[in-house]
Amino acid sequence: MFLDKNGLLYLFSAALASIFVWDVQEQEYRATIPLIEEDVRFAAYSPDNHEIYTFSASPEGANPTDGPSAGTGLIRRIDLAAGPPYSQDPLAIIPGLPDGMVTAGEFIFVSFAWPWDEGAVLASNGTLLSQGGVGHLTSDEYVWNHANRKISFISRFGNFDDIGISEVGFIEESLRIIPDSSPPIRVKPDGSFAVLGSGAMIDTINKRRLSTTLANGFSDLVFLGDDLRTMRSFGNGVTQFQSWVDNSGSFDAEPSFELQENPTRQVAGSPLRLFSWVDGDTLVAVVMEDEKPTFQVMDHEFNDVDRESSLVGRNGDELENP
Repeated sequence: MFLDKNGLLYLFSAALASIFVWDVQEQEYRATIPLIEEDVRFAAYSPDNHEIYTFSASPEGANPTDGPSAGTGLIRRIDLAAGPPYSQDPLAIIPGLPDGMVTAGEFIFVSFAWPWDEGAVLASNGTLLSQGGVGHLTSDEYVWNHANRKISFISRFGNFDDIGISEVGFIEESLRIIPDSSPPIRVKPDGSFAVLGSGAMIDTINKRRLSTTLANGFSDLVFLGDDLRTMRSFGNGVTQFQSWVDNSGSFDAEPSFELQENPTRQVAGSPLRLFSWVDGDTLVAVVMEDEKPTFQVMDHEFNDVDRESSLVGRNGDELENP
C-alpha cells in the first residue's frame, strides 16, 4: 500500500492480482490495474521515477531438475506518467524466487531466495548494479529513507539493521544489529532516528537503542513536523488514533514524545496503514472492516475531511485533483 506523489492511494492485492486505486480527494475508487501475472508477490512505488514495480515468480524460468523451489523472478515496470491504460513492461529477470522489494530513490532493491538468500540493486532501466548474499537481511518490510540513503528493516530473526544504497548498489556499512526489535519501522524524514512498533526508538546514525520510548506501541505512525500521529488496535475490532507532542527540549537531546489526551479518536475496524497526505496536514487511514478496506480522511486533529471540503496545502492554496 502506498501513496504516489500526486496523492493517489494504491492498494496491492496479491490474492486478486490487482492494484486498486483510491482517490483521496474524491474519496472514491479509480480504475483498477489488473496485473499480468497471477503470482505477483510484491509491488513498490518510486516517487523519484513515478513508477510502480511488481515482482512475481516466473514459472517459465523453473528447472524441474533443481527441485520445487527452482525458478526465477520477473520485475515489471508500470509508468504512471503515461496514464491509463497502463503498460506493464518487463524490466529485469531475477535469478531466484521473490522474497522482498523496496524502491530506494531511483533504485530498486529486491531480495530473493534460491539457491540461497541474496539481494540485488537495480537501476531504473533494469541494469544490475550489485548482487550478493544477504541471508541476514531478509525481512517482511524494508523502509527507505531519502535523507540518510539507507534501507532500514527488521530481519526475520528480530534484529534491527540497515544498509546504504548508492549508484554502485548496496553497501553494508555496519554489521552491528539491535536485537529484540519489533515491526513496523518508521524513520523520521531527516533520517536521525526511527520508532519501532513496540514504541522503542533507534538512533539510526549510530545504530543504537535510545533510552526513550513511547508510552504504548502502534500499528502505524506518521511524522507531522516534530510531532507524531499513530494508529493502534484498541481491541474488539476498534482502531484508535493517538497524538504525540515532541518534548525533548533541546536540539541535542534524545527524542521524547508525550501522549496527548486530546485529540484522540476511535473508529470501527482493524488498523492497516496511516499516511500523511501530500499537503502535509491531512491524514489518510486505512482500516479493515467486514473484510474490506475502509478509509478515513482526517485533519491532524482527527476530524473528518469530507469530499465537499477542499484539501488545502500548507501555503493555503487549494490542491487540484491530479
